[in-house]
Amino acid sequence: MDLNTGRGILILLIIESHMKPGKNQQRGYLAFFLPCFILLLIFSLYALFGVFGLSFNQIDLKYPLSHGFTIQNYKNLFLDHRFWNAILISFKWLLVTTSGSILMGLGLALFLFRRFRRVENIISVIFIIPAILSRVGVAQAWRLLYRSFGIFNYFSNLVGLGSINFLADPRLAFFSVAFVDIWQWCPLIAFLFLSLLNSIPENHIEEAMIEGANRREIHWFVTLPMISNGVLAIFFIKFVESLRTFDLIYILTQGGPGSTTETLDLFAFYQGVTIGGKISYAASMSVIMLILSLTILTFLWRSLWKKSNNA
Repeated sequence: MDLNTGRGILILLIIESHMKPGKNQQRGYLAFFLPCFILLLIFSLYALFGVFGLSFNQIDLKYPLSHGFTIQNYKNLFLDHRFWNAILISFKWLLVTTSGSILMGLGLALFLFRRFRRVENIISVIFIIPAILSRVGVAQAWRLLYRSFGIFNYFSNLVGLGSINFLADPRLAFFSVAFVDIWQWCPLIAFLFLSLLNSIPENHIEEAMIEGANRREIHWFVTLPMISNGVLAIFFIKFVESLRTFDLIYILTQGGPGSTTETLDLFAFYQGVTIGGKISYAASMSVIMLILSLTILTFLWRSLWKKSNNA
């Protein structure tokens, strides 16, 4: 099974869990997920402790011998300007792709809600397709679309704007790559939001309509507050997904031009595997990124969940 397919199924099951399934259904979920969860937990903990151990050594792929315990890798990181640039690009990527996917997906779902019920199943299938496509295949396809002979530059030349270097221009490269990620995730998120909206009892919406509320007021005061917990779940799933930046960016720009799209994943890859061979140095970057990500996720979860419950 493709990783994107697995993530899509996981998201659908999480959303279903917000719809209060029966005890038999909950037991089925538990029996289905528990063995997989235990295996993933074992492998994840092994990898986690392994990375921590590597980060406190001085192991080089050229000379793979341990030199004992040291914190020199962390000292070097704080003096490495390229590391701080990678951190900045990584969180910029998180902000743009997560907010873009959520906002566009939510807007699309609100637009479709109760308008195309006869073809809603067909729309749902179409919306799921981009998310289950291979990231590598998607990146290769969009790389062709962005080229000088691609469809975008065809229309750009047609209207007199000339050829645009989407992936080679430092001002456009980051947003061009981010747009691909948003394109792949926005339809699935819209489908999930639409599923949440369709789970709302009809009488709540009908009562609001009787009171004279228009479509915007119904969404703002009725539908969105009722699905707020589901929205939070989708937000955090996309946030964690956006931490996976390597494959898409590597194929499209390889971190360029310069370092304008070089996230921490790419920087660690170059330092630890290809150019530098400093595997311990790369491991220390992973530890720092893990700590920062967990801190931000914990802060966002507590603040957003508290607001959602108080609303």
